[in-house]
Amino acid sequence: MASVNRQLKVNKRFEDAKIGGYLVAAVDANEQFKSRSRSCAGRGQRQVKLRNPLGLEYEVTEYYHRQVYAQISGPDFSAVLDVEAIRPGGEEAAAAFRLLGLGRRLR
Repeated sequence: MASVNRQLKVNKRFEDAKIGGYLVAAVDANEQFKSRSRSCAGRGQRQVKLRNPLGLEYEVTEYYHRQVYAQISGPDFSAVLDVEAIRPGGEEAAAAFRLLGLGRRLR
């Protein structure tokens, strides 16, 4: 992503993202992937309640990945600057602090 963003800067594409002469960066979290059959080391997990065709409720384990994104958001152009994974059991704010390089732990 760094090389793509450097090239965008060289090509002056960020000028199209300015709002009132300023670049605005948004930080937001999103869940991208989930599965009830596949798992890996960096995933979170949760129990999900489902209903079978007879209407009986049962639980399954669902595995998922969430990330925090930093994005330049403008009226005519937007670009993702960086992504930080939300660790299993972690919080969005902690991942956002890591992404922004603040190095703080939430208390």
